[in-house]
Amino acid sequence: MWPDDFLAWSEPLYPTVYRIAVHALLWRNDAPLFQADLPDLAREARRATFELARRHLASAGYFPDLAAFRFWVGAVVAQQTIRLYLLHPATRQRLNGLPPLERRLLELVYVDRLTDSEVATLLGIPAGEVQARAIQALHAV
Repeated sequence: MWPDDFLAWSEPLYPTVYRIAVHALLWRNDAPLFQADLPDLAREARRATFELARRHLASAGYFPDLAAFRFWVGAVVAQQTIRLYLLHPATRQRLNGLPPLERRLLELVYVDRLTDSEVATLLGIPAGEVQARAIQALHAV
């Protein structure tokens, strides 16, 4: 039961989470600078994911079981890899090539981690469209 099982649940996931991050980043940018940094980016995504999990240690029962923890870890590492991808200098040129609204949308959602409602207010778009537009813009980068 969480948090007593944190280490038992986390340690076996380390290699899997690293592989998820590598595969998520691998196809995104073939620039040599980005590819050279890929192992470090994957390690950082993994580190940030488990650091966030550690913040929940004080919340007994935060994860009801291992399956919930594994699902959460997969979702968080995906978010972390997108954030690191968008922040990487080799991605900046692609990001700057987007229309200003799409670029700002990606940064607000994935880098600044604002809620859909906050992003909608800042960009003047419906909150229900934020995620769909973000995913569409992400495919353009």
